[in-house]
Amino acid sequence: MNPGVAGNGRGFRAGRLPDVGFVVSWIGRDPSTGGYFFGSYDGEIRPVSDGFLPTGPAWLACPSGEAVNGIAVQGRMIAVSTRTEVYVHDLDATHRPADVAPIYDGGAHGIIATDSGTFVAPLGPEGLLGITSPEDPASSTWTTQIEGKEVYFLEVAQLATNGTNDVIAVAARRDGLGILSLFADREAGGLESARFSSAADFDAVSVCSMGSPGSPYAAAALGADLSVCVWRDARKDRPDGFRIGTLKASAYSISHAKGHLFVHTSKGVLVLMDVASSYLAGSDHFPDCETRFIPWEASDIVLIDDVGFAMLEGGVVAFFVADIAGEVHRPGRTFGLIPAELGMPASEETPYPGVDLTLVHIDTQALSIANLLSSTHL
Repeated sequence: MNPGVAGNGRGFRAGRLPDVGFVVSWIGRDPSTGGYFFGSYDGEIRPVSDGFLPTGPAWLACPSGEAVNGIAVQGRMIAVSTRTEVYVHDLDATHRPADVAPIYDGGAHGIIATDSGTFVAPLGPEGLLGITSPEDPASSTWTTQIEGKEVYFLEVAQLATNGTNDVIAVAARRDGLGILSLFADREAGGLESARFSSAADFDAVSVCSMGSPGSPYAAAALGADLSVCVWRDARKDRPDGFRIGTLKASAYSISHAKGHLFVHTSKGVLVLMDVASSYLAGSDHFPDCETRFIPWEASDIVLIDDVGFAMLEGGVVAFFVADIAGEVHRPGRTFGLIPAELGMPASEETPYPGVDLTLVHIDTQALSIANLLSSTHL
């Protein structure tokens, strides 16, 4: 437990997932099945069902053997990124040559798929990569950088597609939050416009959409100093926000699910309860919101719909977002739970087809955001 965080304990259930044959570095959505693709530190990926069991063999998606740090799927095409290259594969292919060339021979900080059908990857100081027609990546791949600037593209998140353009939010380090409009047309492709805004000295390291039907351009960004900035409409609004000043940790990422914000740090995960939903409803009085601290020192945290994944030293741990909030998670979605060797006491056995797992209760700390803030607004 971090000494700078205190409060009343509250628990939730979490589950260590079955072994998929390798150490997992990243998890992406498989929209065709409702399941997932797990990526490895050796460049492999493996399909996994929505019940968290492997559904097919692992295969080498990145012949370089680099760790997978991003997975995105459009139709039958899958894009896989590493720190040294980006690959695109046909999921229907019956033969995958071991010497397949990358579609981009350079590192990326992950990759996403937009609603219009484009793969987009942040390339750090090299700018932004787009693959407008995944079925024909060789002729539809482009890169762009902001003219007259040296923007560091660290993370991207789609906010909305307005018919002719994909609107993308970018965590751009010292340039704060960038809002890019990309041509959604597969013939045109590329960047149409870009706008950057931030609070003073805001060094953005992560960004996520907080979009809802009434607020499609809402976004949240995390600063290197654990500042959190939020926008109801990131295209035009100035940010509101706060700084988490009492948690002495490095900032890793920010994610959104079911109205909550998840801040991944080097000391654990802060769940900012209902911050997104209350802010979009008109409130900006952040200290009234509750926070939960999960003492997981994870290499990555991934949220996909109502399920969260934490990559821990002992394996992948899954949890239901609604369970942390004290709600009832979706019926029929169950899993076996973390074994005792991860440092948490077992309480009872739970059956799982073909897997011997142990049910545990994970303690979190409940506290008011007011106890964490060093300032209420940036």
